[in-house]
Amino acid sequence: PNEPIIDEYRGAIIRKLYGTRNVRHKKSEAFVVSNSGMMMTKDTSIPSFGILGPRISAEMASSSTYVPEVVGAADSVYGSYSAAALKSHIAAISQTLGINLVLAQEKFPYGVMPSLDELVVGLDSRGVNERNILSQLWSRLIRHIILAAAAAREASLPAAEDEHFDYGLKILSNIPLFEIIQADVKADMLINAGITQKSRGNIDQAIKLFQDALYVNPGDGHAMVQLASLGSTSAVTATSLSDDYVAGLFDGYSDRFEQELVEELGYRGHEFVTDAVIRHGIINRNKKSYTFVDLGCGTGLAGSLLREKIGQNIDFRLLGVDLSSRMTEHSRARLVGDDNDRKRVYNDVYTMDGNDFLAGLPESSVDAIVSSDVFIYVGDLDDTFRECMRALRTNGILSFTVEMPSKNDDAAEHVRKHGMALLKSGRFGHSRKYVENVANNVGFKMVEWKAKVLRKQGKEDVPGAVVVLKKR
Repeated sequence: PNEPIIDEYRGAIIRKLYGTRNVRHKKSEAFVVSNSGMMMTKDTSIPSFGILGPRISAEMASSSTYVPEVVGAADSVYGSYSAAALKSHIAAISQTLGINLVLAQEKFPYGVMPSLDELVVGLDSRGVNERNILSQLWSRLIRHIILAAAAAREASLPAAEDEHFDYGLKILSNIPLFEIIQADVKADMLINAGITQKSRGNIDQAIKLFQDALYVNPGDGHAMVQLASLGSTSAVTATSLSDDYVAGLFDGYSDRFEQELVEELGYRGHEFVTDAVIRHGIINRNKKSYTFVDLGCGTGLAGSLLREKIGQNIDFRLLGVDLSSRMTEHSRARLVGDDNDRKRVYNDVYTMDGNDFLAGLPESSVDAIVSSDVFIYVGDLDDTFRECMRALRTNGILSFTVEMPSKNDDAAEHVRKHGMALLKSGRFGHSRKYVENVANNVGFKMVEWKAKVLRKQGKEDVPGAVVVLKKR
């Protein structure tokens, strides 16, 4: 009952099942929840999830007869995550001060911290292994505070959201604790607090929090993107986003990727790059087999089109690679063909950095590389173009999309002058001159640049281009 991971998982399960809408749970999808965890049963006599909310008394929480009221999904998620934050708070203080859980809860209600002297004594008296454990406990507390604050925002509980963020920032202002909390967790706390301030129109406060996040975790992609969205000049000049940020972004987006991007936003980049491969005559009747690479394959949109449009007539090996493990789960399972002849789209799919993958291929072993909506998360294209050049055979082609800034993007001038910038969209924009210069420097010839509308961003068209480079 004292383990916060139970409450964290409970919140995640409810969020997965019902989303963040504040709707009441369907009677036919009820579960019985006990203090020791969640028992998933189709008991239709139980009207809803039983969620132990943050405001119940300790006596009620420990009672096996306690039956909470029926609440909406968003409230249930908040109740679960705030319970996890409370338990993590008690555990961190208990272990730091060397007192039992009951005494920790009595002396230090949620949001109340030990004195600086108490913390210093508690931390300084520990060996390396014990300090590592305390680092994990305080980092876990910050993570649960972030979850609780975000859930409060989704449940339209601004006072509760502020309470959690205020406590998290108070912990980070304590130097002994600041020093032992993991850097990425500290950055996440500052970024999420910044997002709240941004949503409320407090732009200066938001920028300060995002800049602080970059200070504690240099190169943090999420902080950089948030600064770019506010037109910060320090973000516009970025040349890359961290692999962790990009992988995490698409891990979280994978299950709804195609519905939102293709069906709702009209994304067509995968069509553009595969059509370009066919249009530029990569298929030679005298050649019996081919090897293609889908660089940043995602869920397999481009791979499916390649397999459907040219895979019926020739024998070709299709390799996919993506940073996101959740994306590659989808692409590995992707099938094409009718019910009587279903085939896997990819021969192999790899979860790794694209440049590292290309570097591991034999030189001059690939006929074509397609990359749809990938280089917009790469930034500086020099290393990627060099690895593509090495892997491609002579006359092999690289077909990809790039994004260009809209007229009202502050980064447009930087793209015009320097060829590349991190846009307000959180994606990199590239100019034709930049792409052509980098391509020429590594030995490619640009054989196509066609302006295209890649997708919608809200109600606005996202301008871009489909580009084809050929190895000389």
